[in-house]
Amino acid sequence: MDEICFFGVDEETKIKSHTELIRAVKPGLATVQGKLVCISSPYAKKGWSYQQFQRHHGNNEAKTLVVNCPSRTLNPTLPQRIVDEAMEEDRASALAEYYGQFRDDIVDYITREMVEAVVVPGRTELPPDRTSKYYVFTDVSGGRSDDAALAIGHREGRNVVLDLLRRYQPPHRPYAVIGEMCQEIRRYDINKVVGDNYAAEFVAGAFKEQGFKYEKCEFNKSALYLEMLPRITSHEVELLDNDFMVNQIANLERRTRSGGKDSVDHPHGGHDDVANVVAGVIASAATKRIRIGALSRGENSRSLVGC
Repeated sequence: MDEICFFGVDEETKIKSHTELIRAVKPGLATVQGKLVCISSPYAKKGWSYQQFQRHHGNNEAKTLVVNCPSRTLNPTLPQRIVDEAMEEDRASALAEYYGQFRDDIVDYITREMVEAVVVPGRTELPPDRTSKYYVFTDVSGGRSDDAALAIGHREGRNVVLDLLRRYQPPHRPYAVIGEMCQEIRRYDINKVVGDNYAAEFVAGAFKEQGFKYEKCEFNKSALYLEMLPRITSHEVELLDNDFMVNQIANLERRTRSGGKDSVDHPHGGHDDVANVVAGVIASAATKRIRIGALSRGENSRSLVGC
């Protein structure tokens, strides 16, 4: 098994983690007395691979051999300058890639069990209800490698309910996808679209052509994820029964940056487009609008909003 520490990163795979895969493989190996050989750069201090390292590395009584050492020890032909350059660019990443150290700066953001606890079983979509005020959040991609995504939700008391979730896989034409999004948005009688903070200017223009006001969220996705966490843990959200969405949210990782600030993002090689729109619509629906005074010259009152 190659790069086992990164198994489960791809949302498309049925393998949710390397721990799950090992449990499935071991019985078959036992019947033929086969050997399990795993090779990987270290990653976060979690899961089966890290447990094996803790239990067996340096343990002369262990039946499992764990080899852990710097890359140049096993491959002296690797130029030292490559290692030095990597250390200058990203020390934490280089310590894992070239020195065999599990990373201290990456931990789980939220467990799969916690996400599944707020999923309504069997609910894949809710139809529009004229008595509800709906919020929308979009993540539009260039259509080559990343998904585009759309989420619509509303608020019921303290709870935020996810009503609709759409994922548009690449390759696709961005303008065509925005047209499909607008068809869904019209069903819920929404006139303002909030989108990802990094959206290109063409996105705002494309939504304007469809008759919608477009606003970039003032917060980046990491801030949206950090806002979503307490709402999930306090069961103040109702999510749709969508396994792809659950996988993306459960795969998010929290990293500690310089200055002690935390950031949340998808794992190396992963994606979070669907998780991003879910977090965005939760923040949009949960944020209270507070009137703080009227503008002069007949303009609308100013509102203080989260995104």
